[in-house]
Amino acid sequence: MAVTSYQPDVCRIFLSSGDDASALRDLTYDLAHEAVNPQLLQAAIPVQLLVDRWELSPPRRVFEGTVNDEFVERAKASKVTVSLLIEELGAGTRQEIE
Repeated sequence: MAVTSYQPDVCRIFLSSGDDASALRDLTYDLAHEAVNPQLLQAAIPVQLLVDRWELSPPRRVFEGTVNDEFVERAKASKVTVSLLIEELGAGTRQEIE
């Protein structure tokens, strides 16, 4: 009997938001990884949500462009970009969703 390995399609979601939405980013991350993904696995739906957020990037110096250029590229490479807005749309968030 052949053993079939579970290889889900990864749906990368980039969270775009300012500092004022940190609690909402945490909630969204936890919801995907602790609630939705286990349900998808249990239902044998071959999809896994992978939430990408700017806090996951290690700090480093930028010699060309801006720090936000990396996040713009990650937002573009994601299947979905979700903007979490609380008070205002900051310049970095604006770049990521344009």
